[in-house]
Amino acid sequence: SISHAMWTGSAVYYYPGDSPLSEVEDLEYPVCSIYPGFVVARPRGSEVMFAYGPAEYRWNIGTDYLTPIAQITDNREAFLAVLARMHDEGDKSISIERVG
Repeated sequence: SISHAMWTGSAVYYYPGDSPLSEVEDLEYPVCSIYPGFVVARPRGSEVMFAYGPAEYRWNIGTDYLTPIAQITDNREAFLAVLARMHDEGDKSISIERVG
């Protein structure tokens, strides 16, 4: 399930659990600003975020860093519009068919 981020701005997140994303062990290219259409991850795949608008990664104690892992290209505008609607409509279930 994907949820709207509380402190980050125009972004949503999910916890990938035991998946290939857990192999991202380092901040290969640390960023805190997340641009629309970018997918970023915390080390060891503990959290993955999709930005649908301008966002800055934050926790309740301040700014933190992630590493970019992908950029949405196919059906980008429609996908980002669904993510933006989550702000008002709540959590969504989305299936990701391909990673890597």
